[in-house]
Amino acid sequence: TDTGNIATVKVSELREIPPQFLREVISIPPQAIKCCLADLPPNTGMWTPDAVLRLRDAVINCPEFSLKVAKQDSSRGIAHIYLFAPENFSDMDHSINQKIKNADLWKHQKDVFLSVTPSGTSSTKVTSDAVSPPRLTSGKLEKSFSDSDREPSSAVSAIDMPPPLPLSKTGELMDVYVSVACHPGHFIVQPWKELHNLEALMEEMILYYSRAEEKPVNIEKNKLYAAKIENQWYRIIIKGILRNGFLSVYELDYGKHEFVSIEKVQPLMDAFRKLPFQAITAQLAG
Repeated sequence: TDTGNIATVKVSELREIPPQFLREVISIPPQAIKCCLADLPPNTGMWTPDAVLRLRDAVINCPEFSLKVAKQDSSRGIAHIYLFAPENFSDMDHSINQKIKNADLWKHQKDVFLSVTPSGTSSTKVTSDAVSPPRLTSGKLEKSFSDSDREPSSAVSAIDMPPPLPLSKTGELMDVYVSVACHPGHFIVQPWKELHNLEALMEEMILYYSRAEEKPVNIEKNKLYAAKIENQWYRIIIKGILRNGFLSVYELDYGKHEFVSIEKVQPLMDAFRKLPFQAITAQLAG
């Protein structure tokens, strides 16, 4: 409540506040304040990758900022603020908010998800239309379409794809590892029994790409590649080609969205396409 961070701690690391200090502790209000940038386009939902990059570029080299509170949303506990670099304090036209608002960054690129046919048995494909990601509900892999754009406009050839990931049947148990947890309605799991195969694959990728000569790569959206992220090589799909030489990518085995430099991307060799992609988008049933 004082730093705004979420942390996982062991029960053994928790300590009870001594009674003699309790009154003094609770008299100090929580110091963390939830904020959002004021006056940005409403109802944009998720920020576009380009907007995130513009914000990062604006703040990454500045050690400190000033802010001005525009309004308090007491119902949500959020302060709407203007953010300024020190030399531009109180100049609304040069606020970080205004710079992002003026840029044409709010047109969302169509999302890219792995999906399967309703039967769950035919070849896996990648689409770039308004298709929800595959989700695991009561042991079944399902997908749903929006009311419009039901036909995919582009897809990765099934020849280029690994075989689909076999899943447990309805009612059967499945041991999984949770790689990403956003909330009960959206998290990513990996089949536990396949983790050793994934680890072996990633070790092979490290060995191969550390020795291979880096070559310029022809980058295309919705295509499969290998990307180096924090000294590991991952199988990824390109979701967006951004400004400043960055790419928006999705890790097909871990279910994470990342920004990577185009220089960190290499072709995904056929030898690394044999293991099914391991990330399964899941939600709690009921």
